[in-house]
Amino acid sequence: MDYKEEAVSPVIGVILMVAITVILAAVIAVFVLGMADDVQGPKEVAITSSTDSSGTMIILQSGKDVEELDKIIVKIDGGLVPEANVFYNKAPVTNDGNVTPGAGTTFTSGDVIFLKDNTTGNLLVTGFFADGDSKVLLQKKL
Repeated sequence: MDYKEEAVSPVIGVILMVAITVILAAVIAVFVLGMADDVQGPKEVAITSSTDSSGTMIILQSGKDVEELDKIIVKIDGGLVPEANVFYNKAPVTNDGNVTPGAGTTFTSGDVIFLKDNTTGNLLVTGFFADGDSKVLLQKKL
């Protein structure tokens, strides 16, 4: 008896080579056509806070996206902080806890937001950016 066996390995090898070629072509096309330029990473803004007997001080420390911030909203236990209790070193605070840098200026590293009175609860500071993104900048129990 004569048995003829045909190998499947060359067929699988050809399929894998075609797949690798298609994937490589797609990756090259993404970079050549500039499709990867629109992809943005997460926003980078670092803030710190400290609390003493007079209140809580929130300081914008650094980050490449600090100047892209449009506004910062400060909440305690889910509720907005009354504007009479929030102070910002560049502009008056309006609309109950909405902190904006004021006309013609931007947020910068070193800006200070001060919450008057020693309130207790969960502090939540959210930043809203010019491109429509938002990010929780600080979450802390006071």
